[in-house]
Amino acid sequence: MLIGPITPRRDARVRNELTPVEKKTKPEENADAEKRAVDIACRNSLKMDLQKHREKMLLKAAEAKRSVKKCRKNLIR
Repeated sequence: MLIGPITPRRDARVRNELTPVEKKTKPEENADAEKRAVDIACRNSLKMDLQKHREKMLLKAAEAKRSVKKCRKNLIR
């Protein structure tokens, strides 16, 4: 059962790979600022994904009447 659209897993290796067109182009003047903006956006996106995952797991534990405390402990690992 799918709740929403499937999003591809975000991975630093995928983000750092360049396409052949990107390899040929010279870096722009504001490339550092753009990279920082992309890094911040990626970090925020990962943070939101992790928060959604935690909420989903805690909700499952509560609905199954399992220990929410143990579930929280397992999420930290």
